[in-house]
Amino acid sequence: FLAQRTMDLSEVKIVFLPFTQKRLAQFQLQVAGHAVCRVTSHRFLGIILDRSLSWSAEVSNLREKAAARVNILRFMASPRWGSSCASMLGLHSSLIRQMLAYHMPVLHGLSASSETILRSILAKSVKVCLGLPRMTSNDAALAACREPPVSALRATESIRHYMRLTTRIYRHPLGRAIHRRCGSGIHKAVMPYRRWIPPHKQLSQSHAPPWTLGPPPVSIKIPGLPRKQAVPSCAADQHSLALMQSHHGRTAGFTDASCTEAGPTCAYVIPRLSVEAAVRLSHRTSSTAAELHGMLLALRFIQTHTAHKSEGQAVLGRQSLVSTPWLTERH
Repeated sequence: FLAQRTMDLSEVKIVFLPFTQKRLAQFQLQVAGHAVCRVTSHRFLGIILDRSLSWSAEVSNLREKAAARVNILRFMASPRWGSSCASMLGLHSSLIRQMLAYHMPVLHGLSASSETILRSILAKSVKVCLGLPRMTSNDAALAACREPPVSALRATESIRHYMRLTTRIYRHPLGRAIHRRCGSGIHKAVMPYRRWIPPHKQLSQSHAPPWTLGPPPVSIKIPGLPRKQAVPSCAADQHSLALMQSHHGRTAGFTDASCTEAGPTCAYVIPRLSVEAAVRLSHRTSSTAAELHGMLLALRFIQTHTAHKSEGQAVLGRQSLVSTPWLTERH
């Protein structure tokens, strides 16, 4: 299988984990003539899997990670110069609760001791954030800050994970696997709320994000004018005037830029508003970048002008100052 696809496996990275309580002392696995190491637990996609699927190794790992983060919260929650309770609870939500929320969709069927460890992780962090004594009851500390219990957090994250699968991708294979495996914990947590989960809806794809405006129409050529040197100046003037007439009713602006030893400059002229301005840039750049800056200044002026703000339509002509003699004189 691997040879047909010109693939190879690393002897150091590959392991196999049999999900069984049997010892399997004589069982060995070889791939491409190399023996594969057998392990009792392994980390996959941030989750530690063990051979009995009791999640005890994963819960122990969460307790170690939470202890390091709680120490940071304890340092920041000094009663004299520390942060406020609201700020500390925000850090608790980001560092502790979200860490548990990522693992919750798979942590079903835990033992009573593992459930107690998860509840103590939340309670210890809350006590540090609120400045409560260590002997305070875990349930009282969680109730004081309205922290949801572990069971509610598990159900919420399981439903959120299922909704992400079913609503974004039509007939997602993982979503169908949850339907088929009726004995799994996530199936039992999700199915009672299935009728409230919206079905998948195919949305039309757009090139631009829906929260932005559509791309403006940009034309980099004047119809009938391939190059300025290819036609006489009078013909170039006629083509430019015809293009301006096709955009009658809009605010027209003309920009130009140049780069000299003194530095790049850009200018714009808006005849309808009787406005003209020239700017020298503070740094060296290309003539194209300088002219783009001139277009930005012209659009910014048109957008902020009180008399023409409601129109919302503008046409910018690139290097039109050269094609129109009277604009050249004004520039």
